[in-house]
Amino acid sequence: MGMSVFIARVFGLCYLIIGLGFMLNRKAFQRVMEDFCKNAALVFFSGLFALVVGIVIILNHNLWVANWTVLLRLSLALS
Repeated sequence: MGMSVFIARVFGLCYLIIGLGFMLNRKAFQRVMEDFCKNAALVFFSGLFALVVGIVIILNHNLWVANWTVLLRLSLALS
């Protein structure tokens, strides 16, 4: 359970900081996202980075058990 709490803390803190940034400086974030979408290489490499981070999380937090939570995880992953 320690890894779950660690992952939740890391993502929670990142989302909190990004959310506060959006709320406090919306126009700057809109400009950043407009510039981001215009650069295909940046979009590609950020997607690649997200894929690597996701794989690392899955490899370090692989909790497959024989109960109903597996169905919940699969349904969330497929939706």
